[in-house]
Amino acid sequence: MKNQRYITKSLLTSVKYAAAGIKAAFGSEKNFLTYTFIAAAFLLFNVITGSGKYDYALFAVCTAAVFSAELINTALERVCDSRTHDESSDIEFIKNVSAGAVLTAGAAFFICEGIVLISNIAGR
Repeated sequence: MKNQRYITKSLLTSVKYAAAGIKAAFGSEKNFLTYTFIAAAFLLFNVITGSGKYDYALFAVCTAAVFSAELINTALERVCDSRTHDESSDIEFIKNVSAGAVLTAGAAFFICEGIVLISNIAGR
């Protein structure tokens, strides 16, 4: 039988839970603040260099990918830490792989933004 506490009743309730999760991650993970500043800097550079609508769409997708990967990484780390306090090669593997997902998304974000900004500066 499912735990009734976690069964959502409406879309609005689901959105409230999701917002609470994002808020909790921002409050507990310093990387979120770092990613927010990096994204804000790239957004500013996009504005300054005259990015177009597709550049902003790419920016939004890349930013969402990094934040989503970090949210998943945070959740996996929390689950792993709550299950055991012992050293475990499986736990280490899970944490390393999920951190690798964040690194991969972040690298793609930097590459995409680099291409956009260089194109904007070079005059397309």
